[in-house]
Amino acid sequence: MPSPPPAANVLSVVFGFTIGEDTSAQVKLHALWSGTTPTTAACEGIAANFDGDGATLMEPLMTADRILTSVTVQDLTSLSGASGVYTGVDTGTRAGDELPAEACLIMNHRIARRYRGGKPRSYFPWGAESDLANAQTWTVPFLDAVETGWATFLTDTAGRAAVDGTKVGVLVSLGLHAGFTAVTNPITGRTRDVPKYSAAASIDPITLSQPNSKIGSQRRRQLHSS
Repeated sequence: MPSPPPAANVLSVVFGFTIGEDTSAQVKLHALWSGTTPTTAACEGIAANFDGDGATLMEPLMTADRILTSVTVQDLTSLSGASGVYTGVDTGTRAGDELPAEACLIMNHRIARRYRGGKPRSYFPWGAESDLANAQTWTVPFLDAVETGWATFLTDTAGRAAVDGTKVGVLVSLGLHAGFTAVTNPITGRTRDVPKYSAAASIDPITLSQPNSKIGSQRRRQLHSS
């Protein structure tokens, strides 16, 4: 399998969740780093910081069936970049009835570069039934709470002191793919387009993040009975 291109001075930050019976839900962000090249110990310390800041942001926005269970940080500068994990139990405290597992808040991110194929976004397992204005949209107070919490999260993460010489910077959008390779199934004869890695990563600072008023869906979180 081809390897992704390196992304110099970029950290992958993966928030792991338990949502009802699903123990493998994830939300991935990317952030710049400066200073000393991250070690395993530094990644573990940075992961712990992101867990603390993430819990402050997410607990008030999640119902009790949503639990932040881990944060994994990896240096993407090279294929041998260090990584570290922090595990914990940060349970949602938002009042109200829980939403279906696939329901989520879409955070739209703005970058300066224009490109084909959509805009960067994140899908967070936030919100309660009482936060629904109707079947399609969130209430204004809930969106205001998300914006306020997100602003604090960005200030806290970028304002933390360096960990073993590694300083976390702004969030970025990371692009690793360019075009597709047509792959034909030798049995069915059907062709599907498989994304292929680009020669170099595209790293774009996020200039603005705003919650989408429309309710999002992550269908892979749905549980089906046999």
